[in-house]
Amino acid sequence: TIFCNDRLVSLYVAVTKKFRINVHTKDGFMIQDVMTHPDHRGRGFLNKLASVCAKYMAEGGFFAYTFPNKQSENSFRRQGWTELCAIPHRGMEVHVKGAGGRLNNPNTNFTAEQVYHFDQRSRNIWNDSELEIGCDRDESFMNWRYSRPNTKYDRFYINGDQGYLVLKLFNKEKGKVLHILDLVVCKSSRHLIQSILCFSKSFAIENGAQRITCWLDQRHPYATTFDKFGLTLDPKSNRFAFVMGPTEHMDRFSDISLWHLTQGDSDVY
Repeated sequence: TIFCNDRLVSLYVAVTKKFRINVHTKDGFMIQDVMTHPDHRGRGFLNKLASVCAKYMAEGGFFAYTFPNKQSENSFRRQGWTELCAIPHRGMEVHVKGAGGRLNNPNTNFTAEQVYHFDQRSRNIWNDSELEIGCDRDESFMNWRYSRPNTKYDRFYINGDQGYLVLKLFNKEKGKVLHILDLVVCKSSRHLIQSILCFSKSFAIENGAQRITCWLDQRHPYATTFDKFGLTLDPKSNRFAFVMGPTEHMDRFSDISLWHLTQGDSDVY
């Protein structure tokens, strides 16, 4: 933080995170809030605080990621952060015909069990997914991440212990939107992804949503199924994710094809 005459004028906040890199858990951060009061901009405060934070992370061997806005994006580039990817925003319109209702599911052995808290199953699904890099999605993280006050999340286990799904309905000026915040399946159950998307679309229709959104990079192993379903990438995406980490790990840590990065990793829906 930077104060001027006992008044807080600039801050730089890093929230602690645990990353899973291959099978190992590593300590790290997400840069959450970066702000400078308008009366004190143009004086290098952001750059100074960014330098302090970057030095701290480098000395500690920490990993980090962030989703800066356009105003602060270049500051991260100057501080040596590596561009991970353009934000992989996907979307599709939901056209309701008649009264809606459940869509035909391609997998007859499909079940979605709604739950209000995650348990050991989420940890096991994450570990069995063979997705190499991402925030460590054990039950502690999942219950913390999807517990923001005055916010309703719909959480499901798929076929008992073969996958999980987190949905959130969001009211926007042009109508209601359904966000797929997270979707993970065991590697042996990737054939269920189409069914999960079909279930999500039915959920959207039943709840009056006109659009579905999510984040999923084109190099993610689930991407082909998302494309075929109609949840396609927005070619106009001009925001970026950045990463930082120990030099010896950056070749892998900055490879988006190894990441599970979803809309739930950001607080901006």
